[in-house]
Amino acid sequence: MGFLFLLFYSLLGNSQPTGRYFVRFADKHNSGFSLDDPLKFLSLRAIERRIKQNIDFDFYDLPVSEYYVNIIKSEGIPVTNKSKWLNGIVTGDISSTQAEWINQQSFVHEIKLIKPSIPEFKQQVPPAIQEEDTLNTYYGLGQRQITINHGEFLHELGYLGNGMQIAVIDAGFSNVDTLRPFRELWERGRILGTRDFVDPSSDLLFRGHGHGTLVLSIMAVNIPGVFVGTAPGASYWLLRSEDTGSEYPIEEYFWAEAAEFADSAGADIINSSLGYSTFTDSIFNHTYQDMNGNTTAVTTAADIASSKGMLVVVSAGNLGDDPWKYIFFSC
Repeated sequence: MGFLFLLFYSLLGNSQPTGRYFVRFADKHNSGFSLDDPLKFLSLRAIERRIKQNIDFDFYDLPVSEYYVNIIKSEGIPVTNKSKWLNGIVTGDISSTQAEWINQQSFVHEIKLIKPSIPEFKQQVPPAIQEEDTLNTYYGLGQRQITINHGEFLHELGYLGNGMQIAVIDAGFSNVDTLRPFRELWERGRILGTRDFVDPSSDLLFRGHGHGTLVLSIMAVNIPGVFVGTAPGASYWLLRSEDTGSEYPIEEYFWAEAAEFADSAGADIINSSLGYSTFTDSIFNHTYQDMNGNTTAVTTAADIASSKGMLVVVSAGNLGDDPWKYIFFSC
């Protein structure tokens, strides 16, 4: 326990006394929840998905111990995120003294630096995404992406995504609340909800990065002759886990919490075009040896998400000609 903390602190040196940490608890004692009453921590839809697939409730389903969380908060330590699957919490910026205090608590299994204290950079807001011209086919500008995968065959059989819930975990959904192609989603109640796990107080979910807008559009837009996506009948959760201002392991923990939310809400599918390999500070970089399915936080979370009965669809990356030439995590 102490060794892990000392290792990371020595890497930081005295010039970086603060940072954000993941604190893993030793157990879930005094959580206030029981596996005999899952409705207290899972939606009815999530429970029905488990029953349909004969998946039992287990340790991972129980929320973290609020008793432990409150002990940490009582020391003036900010808690920004919680992960029941990883059994721990993410702190705000804390001092080395506070980190040492956490490390000494008997209920703490490990404490791990996941983002050093650094100046915050204002994220650039990309230009508004422009609406495209029409194309003289039913699928419009979505024609190629549908036919290259023979998606029209599934659509002709009636598989349009109706009744399915898809959680999109991404960096932001710029202008999804105002762009015309998404109007039908809002009017028909097919945007089920939104969450920002990076900074709930910001407006970056809809006013920041547009990558999630692009990802959502190729699935959800349904304007015949202009653009028809792959799942125009599905409903969507829009979840932000990526901080585009920098790249640190903390984002893997944001992703884990977003996936947990998707599970608890009853989503059928997680779609996430995010992945991790190297970071802003190279001391945090993953290695090829980490690609064993059990090392990184995001891979662990993706594995657990799959075990809960959700289909987890993630990108393999665009890094074949980069120094990191492998697929990236959460693969």
